[in-house]
Amino acid sequence: LVGSEMCIRDSSCPPLTFAAPDEEAFRCFRLARQAAKQGGTACAVLNGANEAAVGLFLQEKLGFPEIADAVEAALDAVPQCANMTLEAALDADRQARDIVFARFR
Repeated sequence: LVGSEMCIRDSSCPPLTFAAPDEEAFRCFRLARQAAKQGGTACAVLNGANEAAVGLFLQEKLGFPEIADAVEAALDAVPQCANMTLEAALDADRQARDIVFARFR
């Protein structure tokens, strides 16, 4: 056994405790909750924007705090579709990426 498997089976591990997430410090967490609650293509928009923004961050073209700005901008700009189809999800994802790249590249 290695890593977490050992801890699960070994009673010497301390108990896990969880606290409510700080949604002000971690804005993407709040945006993800809102997208999940909204449904439809909102999560596809969030995912596409997040992947594009993180990619730009890794290329040092975007600061870490700007990831949430990029995701929020895409969620505000891409029209949401309640009728979730694969085509609608892919289109929403593409539009979100386009918005992030246009705004932050």
